[in-house]
Amino acid sequence: MADTMKNIPGGLMARLVGHAQGYALHLTPDHVLCRGNTGLTYQHRRLFLVDIEQITLQRTRRALLITAVLASLALGVLVLTYAVLALTESLNGPGGIFLNPVTLLITAPLCGGAILNVLMGATCRTIIRTRAHSEHVKSLSRERIALRALKMLEPAIREAQRGLAVERAVPDTEQEDDALPGPE
Repeated sequence: MADTMKNIPGGLMARLVGHAQGYALHLTPDHVLCRGNTGLTYQHRRLFLVDIEQITLQRTRRALLITAVLASLALGVLVLTYAVLALTESLNGPGGIFLNPVTLLITAPLCGGAILNVLMGATCRTIIRTRAHSEHVKSLSRERIALRALKMLEPAIREAQRGLAVERAVPDTEQEDDALPGPE
């Protein structure tokens, strides 16, 4: 089983912080395995390919919100530093506001996080629906990665469900004749 299991792309943050926390998605010949590990709890769900009815990608505004918060925090630090330096009249010193070490130590990570968030792309909510339940796949939270994963999942789902369309389209005529009342 382990040699036929494929990792589906996703969960960048899990790879950055190690496998102690994070979410992952794995494809096997007959099911998709969704794993989640928060450090305190471990959860996994098997979603059989023949049972998957729908995969929904819904774009969210989380990336825009994260970028706006990081950029406004960096701007706020710059304004606060400017105000403090203007009050102490040391604004015209060497480098002024932008080469102040405190300003650089605070704004550089904030700006770097905002730029990284923009480069990672739009966020989305990925939901796999079966007849029994819906599963929110947290490892596919970026749109670009979710679309790449969908390209891997779609052929496997089509292959697993190929015979189902024929089985559902052709009813069993013997059972229907027994169930219907006929003329006496």
